Amino acid sequence: MGPADVSAMLARDLESVKAFLKEKNNEEILNLNALTMIGVGEGAVLATNWAIRDWNFPSTGSRKQGQDVKALVMVSPEKMLKGLKLDNLFRDRFIPLLPTLIVAGGEGSDSTEATRIHKRLEGIKRRVRKGDPSDLKLEMVPTSLSEAQLVQQVPPVTQAIVRFIKEQVIAKAGQFPWVDRS
Repeated sequence: MGPADVSAMLARDLESVKAFLKEKNNEEILNLNALTMIGVGEGAVLATNWAIRDWNFPSTGSRKQGQDVKALVMVSPEKMLKGLKLDNLFRDRFIPLLPTLIVAGGEGSDSTEATRIHKRLEGIKRRVRKGDPSDLKLEMVPTSLSEAQLVQQVPPVTQAIVRFIKEQVIAKAGQFPWVDRS
């Protein structure tokens, strides 16, 4: 898989997923306006860059087309995927404002990158929100496991993700009303 394939994934595959979610939204099975992106390993690069794309896609008139992502979860985040950088999130005006959870094994190599991302986002949030980075969480789990193994084999990781989504999205559901996307 090369850089063009990654770009195609972002532009076509994830947009196909969103089209499916729009259908389910319009059937009132889910609320697309309260979407949480979860990326594991290299998937964190895709999730973050797709959230950037979503937030920078303008609505037209009364028709909502983007700004659906309301929270971001990165598990064992990688720095880059075939030329696509996770650091794009630091340059975007919207994404650093999203509630974000970063999870990594504290005894593995992932901890360095997770800590770096957390520190940079914390600085941005402190500047923009005048000192309140309360919607930014870093969970370092005492293990050397990473990526899918971290999620599958360490139950507190899934519990932390669920708790974060409940606190940052579900508890604020009134702020994210359901919108017909026909």
